[in-house]
This record gives sequence, C-alpha cells and structure tokens, in this order.
Amino acid sequence: MIREEVIALPIKSGKEYIERIDQQKINIWYKGNRIEGPLSQHPAFQGLIQTQAELYDMQCEAQYMKQMTYQSPDSGEYVGLSFLPPKNKEDLQRRRTMMELWASKHHGFLGRSPDYMNTAIMSLYTAADILEEHNPEYADNLRKYYAYCRDCDITLSHAFIQPYASKMSGLYDEPEESIAAKVIEMKEEGMVISGAFMMATQGATCEEMLVFPTHPQ
Repeated sequence: MIREEVIALPIKSGKEYIERIDQQKINIWYKGNRIEGPLSQHPAFQGLIQTQAELYDMQCEAQYMKQMTYQSPDSGEYVGLSFLPPKNKEDLQRRRTMMELWASKHHGFLGRSPDYMNTAIMSLYTAADILEEHNPEYADNLRKYYAYCRDCDITLSHAFIQPYASKMSGLYDEPEESIAAKVIEMKEEGMVISGAFMMATQGATCEEMLVFPTHPQ
C-alpha cells in the first residue's frame, strides 16, 4: 500500500520501538506453538528486541543526537542518519560515525541492525530515476515510501529468496498449484503478488517487510 501523505514523526525511542512491535500481534510460531502475548516478553525474542530498543534510545540521547540524526528535508524533524543519501565525502564520514556507534553497542552481533535496511531503502530511493522512463508512477511510489520510512523511523526487514521447493516448480506448475511468488495482477498503483518467500533475518522484530523480486537461475 502506498501512502499518499507522510505523517512526520521524529526519531523513535526504544520504548516506542517495543510498543510498535508488541502492537502488531503477527502470527509467529516457535517450537510448534504460536506465540501469544507481547513478543518483547518472549524468551526467544526478548534479548534481541531489548538490544534494538537500546540502539533507538541512543539516537534520542543528547550526547549522540548530533552524530546519529539529521533534519528531514520534508518535515524538519530529526531522523536517523542512516537514511541520509550521501552527496559528498563528509556525508559518508557522518554515516560511518553513526554506524560505528550502533556497532559498538551491539558488538557486531546484529547482522541486521536497523541501519542495514535504512541504507537499502535509501539506496533504492537514490536510484528511483531509473524507473522514470517506463514506470514514472513506480518511481514516485518509491520516493514516497522512502520518505515514509525515514520520517516515521520504520524498522524494516527484507525477503528475496524463494522457498527451495518452488525454485523449479514455479516455472512449470499450474499457477494455482505453485507456491512460487508471482505477479498475479497489475494495477495503476502497483503489482499484486501472491506466493511464498523465505523470511529474512529480523522478520519477527520489524515493522514492515520489503520484498525484493528474484529471477530463476
């Protein structure tokens, strides 16, 4: 779903991150049982969620704000610096400093800390012009989605791997029988996709999922 208007929010705190995760009540199974109750209190996820909450708290602390945030060009609010599209050497240095601060907090144990996908959506945003010639509406959607993630401090995860069972079957099976993810309808606002993707790291502890297209080998 593409949002027509961006509701500008400042950087979120760790408390706000935990609240957003607990409010989702998504369908998560662990060792054969569906997780009930707040995800942040489940033993399998409590440590990870708390560590990420501490990362978000850092960007709200006075001693780190200048190093970890910048003002959104749209809202004027302070947003995470890993969303910043670098335009010069100084911007790259600022991004490196911000990421080093988070890395020093999680000691490299978070392979998918939030700056990972913040950088990914920022990179797609800077390449939106590639879509202009054939699909200008999609380029506009991409820019809007980047602005939404930046100004609302969205925690993203991603998926791009087809389940192994569907890598070949998707090419030959009847569409209604295959579990391979595929485009089933084209609309003015975008494509409707149905099928399975393997969930990526942080799938349970993100706010939204970015699904990348894949091509059969």
